[in-house]
Amino acid sequence: EKKKLQKLKVTDRGFKKLNSTWFFINIGVIVLFTAIMTFLIVLCSQDSDLARFDPYKILDIDIGSTDKQIKRAYKIKALEYHPDKNIGDKKAEQMFMNVAKAYEALTDEEAKANYEQFGNPDGKQSLEVSIGLPTFLLDKDNHNVILIVYLICLVVIIPTIVACWYSNSKKYGENNVMYATYGFFARHGLNENSSLKMLPEVLAGANENLEKNNFKDRETFEMVKKMLAVFRGKSLDGFMAKPRFDKTSAALIINKGNVILHSHLGRNTLANQRPPIALPEEWQKDLDFMLAGCPNLITAMVDICVSNRWLQTCLNVMQFSQHLTQGLWIKDPKHLQLPHVTREEVKHMMKGKGEFKDYLKVADEEKKGLSTLGDKERADVYEVAKIIPDLQVDLKHFVEDEEEIAEKD
Repeated sequence: EKKKLQKLKVTDRGFKKLNSTWFFINIGVIVLFTAIMTFLIVLCSQDSDLARFDPYKILDIDIGSTDKQIKRAYKIKALEYHPDKNIGDKKAEQMFMNVAKAYEALTDEEAKANYEQFGNPDGKQSLEVSIGLPTFLLDKDNHNVILIVYLICLVVIIPTIVACWYSNSKKYGENNVMYATYGFFARHGLNENSSLKMLPEVLAGANENLEKNNFKDRETFEMVKKMLAVFRGKSLDGFMAKPRFDKTSAALIINKGNVILHSHLGRNTLANQRPPIALPEEWQKDLDFMLAGCPNLITAMVDICVSNRWLQTCLNVMQFSQHLTQGLWIKDPKHLQLPHVTREEVKHMMKGKGEFKDYLKVADEEKKGLSTLGDKERADVYEVAKIIPDLQVDLKHFVEDEEEIAEKD
């Protein structure tokens, strides 16, 4: 850990902190788009149709030059860009025409009037570069209406949107978890004696899940009541803890979320009942929503435990996180998290060395209980067994920048 700390001090500073692949990719993208933009600007500036016609610049003379100076400059430029001297040169041919126009714009009265009015000695051109606006914006009769709409947008609509956003953002704390959820976890949901069985109900009581699981119809109420009775029944002894929030205003909604989470945790147990126990299909979206928000909510639960120094409850929360990830509950053998494995295969797997961590270390060809699976299914089991991590943690206590650990460190 000391070596890691020293390495972080060296690498997490200055330019070395920016020395990452994404940083250089972003720099490359910015440089590329800057080059493209510069190229387009230069290209447009050189386009004769888009560039502004300036006879003084074309003839290379100053504004206010005399007729004699204009005529002399014209002869020099006309001679320089004459087609007979620049055979096949399209650019020189275009410049020769521009020189003639420039001379005409400064000497011919009609051409000069066109230049002053339209910017071109030939008069109004078919190509104009301008900002396109709807015609109703230019109609004087609509100016009052446009002003009123503008004021409504500026004074009413925009402030309302900002106020709504700010009001909504005030509901959320760290990790995008609602403050109401933190309050529920700290005051009602968790305590130093919270057991693992109690945690699904606590998670169901998070404000995010209450909003998702809210219902008012009688059919859902009856289904929740029925599933609670089944999950608390003798056939599933110990499957669900006794609900703690029955007397709260949100009791029914919490119970629904509790039932949904238990259906996920005990999916193997429920599938082996006769008949199998299943939730309504329309509740699957609610389960998906709750599972998607679990990482942030679990982190919030751990934060509450750490801040209150509830060690055992904190360990239970972390174990609960594993159960949610694996889709297994307390009494389920860990072997069931392997693909295609049922309780029949588990019976053979647990013979001899019954610990799951020991089973993972067994060579593929020696793994028991897979004879009923096909070749592809066995390959899936082998692959998953290899990617399940086997961690060894070595702990060493030290105090940063101190040689020894002193009392009260």
